[in-house]
This record gives sequence, structure tokens and C-alpha cells, in this order.
Amino acid sequence: MTHNTTILNSVREQTLQILESGDIDGHGVDAYTLAIDLKMDRANVSRALNDLWRDGLLIKFQGKPTLFLDRKLVTEYQPGFFIPQTVAKGEVLSNLIKASDNRKQSDRAIFLEELIGADTSLKDIIALAKASVSYPPYGLHTLLFGSIGVGKSKFAHCMYLYKKTLASTDSAIPFIPVTCHSFSDNPKLFSQQLLGLARDVVSNKSRRGFLDAAKGGILFFDGIEHLSPASLELITSVITKNYYNRIGDTSLRDLQCMIIASTTCKSSNDPIRILAERFPSAISIPDLEVRGIHEKIELIIQLFSEEARIIHLPIKISKDAISCMANMNYTRNIIQLMNEIKTACSRAYLDSLSNHCRTVYIHLHDLSQELLSFIDCSANKQELVRHILEEIPDQYIELDQNGGSKYLNSFKSAPSTSEASHQQLLENHLSMEIESIDNIYQTVVENIARLSNCRDTELHAIKRNIYPIVFQIVIAQLQKKGKFEESKKHIHLLYGILLHITNFLKREDSHLLPDPCEAPAASLDSFPEEYQMALDIMENLSQIYSCYFSNREIDYLASYFAIFSNWITTVNLGLLVICHGETIASDMVSYALKTIYDDYIIDYINFSSTMSLKECLDLAVEKAKQLNRGSGILIFTDMEPLTTINEYITRQTGIDTNILYPVTLPLLLETIRQILSNRSDFSLLTPASQTHSSRAANLSSQEAFIQNLVDKVISKTTVFLDTTKAVNVLEKCLKATLLDLKIPYSNEIAAKYLCHCCNMLERAIRGETWSYTRLNGFTNEHHELMYTVEHKLEYAENIFGIKIPASEIAYITEIFME
Repeated sequence: MTHNTTILNSVREQTLQILESGDIDGHGVDAYTLAIDLKMDRANVSRALNDLWRDGLLIKFQGKPTLFLDRKLVTEYQPGFFIPQTVAKGEVLSNLIKASDNRKQSDRAIFLEELIGADTSLKDIIALAKASVSYPPYGLHTLLFGSIGVGKSKFAHCMYLYKKTLASTDSAIPFIPVTCHSFSDNPKLFSQQLLGLARDVVSNKSRRGFLDAAKGGILFFDGIEHLSPASLELITSVITKNYYNRIGDTSLRDLQCMIIASTTCKSSNDPIRILAERFPSAISIPDLEVRGIHEKIELIIQLFSEEARIIHLPIKISKDAISCMANMNYTRNIIQLMNEIKTACSRAYLDSLSNHCRTVYIHLHDLSQELLSFIDCSANKQELVRHILEEIPDQYIELDQNGGSKYLNSFKSAPSTSEASHQQLLENHLSMEIESIDNIYQTVVENIARLSNCRDTELHAIKRNIYPIVFQIVIAQLQKKGKFEESKKHIHLLYGILLHITNFLKREDSHLLPDPCEAPAASLDSFPEEYQMALDIMENLSQIYSCYFSNREIDYLASYFAIFSNWITTVNLGLLVICHGETIASDMVSYALKTIYDDYIIDYINFSSTMSLKECLDLAVEKAKQLNRGSGILIFTDMEPLTTINEYITRQTGIDTNILYPVTLPLLLETIRQILSNRSDFSLLTPASQTHSSRAANLSSQEAFIQNLVDKVISKTTVFLDTTKAVNVLEKCLKATLLDLKIPYSNEIAAKYLCHCCNMLERAIRGETWSYTRLNGFTNEHHELMYTVEHKLEYAENIFGIKIPASEIAYITEIFME
């Protein structure tokens, strides 16, 4: 045994006697006395004591004589408190411990309602925690379950703060935290600390235990699974009997505190199974990864905010760094995330010192290798993170030196208030009573537009509220009409009508008798096929629920199916990504296909160093022919010499093409979303960063003709119409019509169609449409052609919220007969 070990053991023995006396102030071991006891040279003993102190094993009390205590033993006797390594002359150790406790309480003064997720993932367990704390007389004993690092200790302290708010007096309410790991191999010491002593051997005085100290408050056992079976049995006995007695004393004392214990073990696992059964309340705190991306990002910002407050410097975090942190899976939950953030801040702080900058910037290079090396296969999570961060217009999230930020509140409300209100608003629109709607068709258009942009979380919420029988009956009708496969590609729109029907069945007025004065269903003439489908569905439901569907309900459902049918059959733009490099274009397309699951047409060309420009151009022409479905091709590229490749393709094939560059992954994903929401046209998809002159320089001859037509003719013959929007919409209708009729596109037919239809849109919006003198005869003779023209114009009807009458369709049909 070395001299240092011998000296340390002797200090520990004397420290234990001092601690058991209950008075640690002014007591300790000095080098002179220890040298005499051990029969060693005083200088050697003094040198060894200072070595042990520098190693963090001893507490040093400066003064004459210099005293030492074993730091580990003092920590075990004062669990949950910071024990200093050095006590300056004139300072008192007990006061320093109390001061550290006050600082700790102040730093952690976060109430249950302020916890991240209080309105979402933690809502139910917070309600249970409040119920447990408020139960008279002292609260229900509670066991907190949760994985390592989920915040069990913080949650217990929040429960204590809630208990303080319930106090009717100003008397102090204690919170006694006990680190169970400190007593894992010493059950005797634990029993003494828990119960107290009737008479201490050294001081000959009684000594209070944890149960005495926690009277009227909360005793918290942190990591109770670390205690020995004997210690667990002792706690079980105290909870079961509801009384205890100090060691060496026969008088019983009532248990007058609430006991909270935390554990990472499940209640069914030994060694805590029997103890867990004695706790009347059990709360399971979820892992960070199951609480949702909104809460994770909010927590990241909050932890950075705390760091800014600690170092008292402003911090700016790049959105890239936050995205990387949010995508990481943290096996040790919040504690691992906290360590990652502290490490990143320390690296960034060092850079700020080197650059003489007062602001600490957090970039990707400040993150750990573990974070940067993490691979997440969940494309949905990456996409959700990107969507959340897109709401931030700045490149950095800035925190001032006090931890404040303009983004803290917006992040706090994102998963709860804003999202919940958005979800509620969507459901309110879908559950409107038909009798309160003035324009059924326009309402259907608006509802479908809202549904086309709903999030996955909203979609799941809608699905939960749909009656299964409604789902079965509607799906059966779609299958009967051969429309189910296409409907599945736009499942959010299908859920919208299912929810509307379900909400009708829930209303009391669904069982009223029919009104004899009710007007006939208008959809019988407007949408005969969809009318019959709606009628069949409602007759089936009427037999099951004994309810009555009004003609207005039938009109709503028929209109919905008509617009829905047009939506799922609308031909979208073909997309072609061309980039320099071996895999850049293919990687972008692969990511898009894994991220956005829907019906869109996309392909790529990797313009590698081994491919000539001529080979690339020829391949682009072939792919454009394959991708074109009548609406044209939209090309994404990165840089010269590919920035005018659209002109080459149009000249070679006659296919309408446009180009966007420089391509980025966010640009590609956002464009796909616009196309899927039927909002896509070339003008809307052109990046705002490109000037008008640069866009004009990239116009094809066909586009230049249309632009000239708009500027010199259409804009001068219309009054209030947005001509750019109208022409973009009508061009799509025209190309879809020509594709069905197998008629080649020409500037002549485009000019007639666009000029006439733009003026027709203004008439329809004003409700002043033209009549057609021999409409019945014309309809009978050209009904197939009229049906095609009318069907392809439904897209324009949806966009502008109008219904084009048969008389106007007849005039438009004549254009294709010339």
C-alpha cells in the first residue's frame, strides 16, 4: 500500500466520524496530527495531502492549520449538492452547500406548464403529475419511468415547483434529492441517512434523516434501481406502513412527505418490481425520438439559449447545424443532445476567441464526428425538418447574451398552438353544414385546395375521425367506376370527402325528414355520372343510418367527385434533371422519389466527363419525348453549357419546354409539390432571383409568341382578369385537349383559343355568358368533341371557381372544327 493510499484511508475514517457527528464546519484533518497518528514525516504527509487535493479526492480548508476532508464521503452525505474542492479562509462549508442549492433551484425553476411538449407529448403525464402532487395530505408517492437522459430529475423538480404553488402558507417546502448511486454498495449508510439516528456514537446527539428533512415536501430518489435489495426493501416498508422510526429509537414517526423515485427499469423487472407495486402513481416519460421533430428542434433552441445565458455571449446557430442535430437519433436522449450542444459551443467559442469576435457562430464544422457521420434512412423526418426550418427567413437563429430570441416563441407554438389551430381550421372547413354554404361548387374548390397542402399529421388526424363503413361504401363505388387506383395516389383528397360524409352522419339534422319544397339537385344536369355515384353512396348510408341526405348534400358530393376526377386525371409537367458529374442528377432524383410519394414524372441525365455535349443533347431529346404527356417538360440544370438546352429540345421535338437553373434540392422538391398541387406553370416555377430580362432571354419561339399575344392582344381586350395567370392555366387546358384529339399544336390555334377563352373567363366570372342559338342541335351532333373540350376546361373552372355553361363550350368547340 502506497503512502498516499494510507493517508487517504486515514482521512476517510476521520471524515466519517465528523460527518456522523452532524457538524462539519470547522472540523477536518491537518497534516501535523495525521503525521503523528501515522508515524510519518510531516512534510511527506503535507505533500501527499496536497497531491490528493489536486486529484479532486479531498476538500481543502485554507487557514491555519490547513484542514482536509474526504470529498467523496461529504458528497454521499450531501447528495444532489455541489461540493467545492477548496474552501477559502473565512468561508463555511455548510453555507457554500446551501448557496449552491439556491443557485441550482434558481437555474432549474421551470414549471410543468413550461416544459417543451406540455401541450402535446407530455400533456397527459403532466396532468397525472399535478393530480399526484395535489392529492392530500402530502401527495401520492410517484415512480417515474424513462430511459437514460429523458429528463426524469428535471420532471421531479418541476413537480416540486408545482407543489410550492399549492402551498397556503409562506413556510419553506423542502425538496431533498438523493443520488442513489452513491449508496449502491453501502446499505447501512443509506438506512442511517434515510431514517436518521436516535443518538450518534460520536456526538451523542440525535441526527435527522432524509425523511425528517423532507417533512411537508418531496423526497426524490434519483436512479432507485442502483440501491441494494435491502435498501429497496426498507423504502417499500416505509411506504407500505406510512411510518418509520429512527435507528435506535422505538417511537414511531408518521411519514409526512411525498416520495418520488426515478428509474430506467420497467415496473415488471427486478429488482424494483415489488417496490413499484407500492407506488400508487406511475409516470412514464417518453424518449426524445418519439416526441416529434417540432419538440426536438424546440429543445435544441432552448438548450442553445441556456448556453448563451451561461457564457453571457450572443450565439448564432446555422440552420444546417440545427438540421443535422434534429436528424440525429439520440440513444441517451436529452442528456446526449445537451452534451453535443455544449461541445459544439466550446469549439465555436474557441474560434470566436481566435477571431476576436464576441458572437459565437455554430457551424457544421463545430459539430462532433458522431453527428456528422450519422446516417438516417428516414427521408420523411429529413423532409419535415426542412419544412420546419423553411419557416425561418434568416440563415442563422440568433440568441442574445441573455438567451433571448425572436424565434423562441414561434418554435414553442409550432407543434402545439399553430399546428393544432391549423388542423382544427381544416376540419372546421370540411365539416361545414351545407345549408350555410352559398356557393357549393366554390366551397368544394376551396376545400380541395386546402386538402392538397395538408401535412401528414393532419392526414392521420382526418383518418382517425372517418367512420369505417363510410370508407368501405365509398371505396366500393370508386372500384365499381374504375377510379380507385387513381384515387389512391391522392389519398388526402379522398379522405376529405370521407370526413365530410362522416361529419354529416354525426349531426343531429341528418335524421330530419325531407323537405317537400326542396329544390332539385343541380348536379343531375351538370355532373350526371358523379350525381349517380353520390346518389348510390347516400342510398347505402341511408339504409344503415336511417338518415336523409338533402339534394344540396348530393350536389356537394357530386361536385367533389367531379373536381376530384379532373384533379387525378390532369396531366402534369414532365421533369428532367441534368447536372454535371457522375451521380449528382441521379442522386437528386432518387432523393425526391424517396421523399415525395405521389404521381409525378421525372428522369435524370448525369453529364459525366466521359460524355460529349452532343451525346447529352441527344439523350435529353429522347428523354423529353418519353416524359412529355402533353403539358411540356421542365428541365433543371446546374450551369453552362446546359442553361439553354430547353431551346434545343423544343427545336428538335416541338415539345414545350422551360428551364430552371441553378438547380438545388430544395428547388426541385418545392417544384414537385407545386406540380402535385395543380399550381404548376412555368411563370410560377421560375426562380424569383432571375430578372425579367434573363427570363426573356431564355424564352423559346413559342413562348415569345404567347408573350407577344398577351402583351398586344389579350391584355388590351380584358378588363380585370390576371392575364398571365389565365393564359398559363388555359395553355395547360389547350395542350391536354390537343393531346386527346390528336391535333398538333400551332400558334394559330393557340391564339384563337387563348384570346377567346380569356374573354370567356371574364364573362363567366361576371355571370354574363353568351347564349348559343342552336345549342341542342350542335350538342347532339358534336357531343363527343364538346365533352372533351368541357372536360379539359374543368382545370380552369377549379382555378377560377366558376362553371362554364354549355353555350360557351359550344363556341370553344368550334375552334377545333376549323
